Amino acid sequence: MRLERLLAIVIKLLKKKRLTTRELASEFGVSKRTIHRDLQTISLSNIPLVSKQGTNGGWEIMPDYLVDSRVLSADDLSHILSSLSSVQSGFSHPSISKTLDIISSLVPPEKSNDIYKKTNHIIIDSQPWGFKKIQDSLLSTIHKSICEETLISFDYENLKSEKTTREIEPMTLLMKATSWYIFGYCLNKKNYRLFRLSRLSNIQQSKTIFTRRNKTIQDMKQETPYSIKNLTEICFTFSEPIKRSIGDTFGLDSIIKQKNSTYKLTINLPENDWLYNFLLGLGEHINIVSPERIQKILKEKAKKIVRKY
Repeated sequence: MRLERLLAIVIKLLKKKRLTTRELASEFGVSKRTIHRDLQTISLSNIPLVSKQGTNGGWEIMPDYLVDSRVLSADDLSHILSSLSSVQSGFSHPSISKTLDIISSLVPPEKSNDIYKKTNHIIIDSQPWGFKKIQDSLLSTIHKSICEETLISFDYENLKSEKTTREIEPMTLLMKATSWYIFGYCLNKKNYRLFRLSRLSNIQQSKTIFTRRNKTIQDMKQETPYSIKNLTEICFTFSEPIKRSIGDTFGLDSIIKQKNSTYKLTINLPENDWLYNFLLGLGEHINIVSPERIQKILKEKAKKIVRKY
């Protein structure tokens, strides 16, 4: 605990430049005498502390005390800050904020404008609009269980709208494209599973501790039913009104323009209800070229829709 406080004091002084003993004692919830002992320990660790007297006095670290530029360049610092900020946009956690503070404290004053300008060259924000508070709570619960190696249980609804209650040993949080998943060992199925967070509800953290298994998410990827050998090659043509929608989903570079002012796309996808519903949602603007099997499935689904109205 004391080691963490010592590191936090150094970071505070590097960021805020000058703090009084009273401010530090209040910040860390300890006595001024404890702070004085901490400052003495920091000074004995060859960190150049300076005490300033007077109205604006306090403790500060000498301005020249910064990370050696041979270890981390301005580009290195900007890349690290950008990466951590991007992670924090998708998953807000105190440990990430703490690391951001540590890295920020290493930025030399004369290079700060240049470095912080570079951190804004690329920003990755994985949060859906208006979803942050709910998702943060869910991610925090799962992350806490992973770190503490405790079981979690939840209700889960799959693509077929089948609802089950699961209990798992949570192992890894995964962001794939724009969706979060939890990888773990399912005690109900006695096997490893990948669950999409948007289909979870009523999540509960248990006090039961488990021993983490050796299998990783990388191993799971090799065995998933969505591996390339289990995908279906689908070819379809479509008209201009849905070009933007198709481009947003699969990328404009994958679209081939035809001579008759239509467009063509060939892509490998898992064949399931999501695919059928996606293709049906494109309405009259799409024509399935192959496979013929999917043509027939969509036709039958369309007939059922017509019969309802």
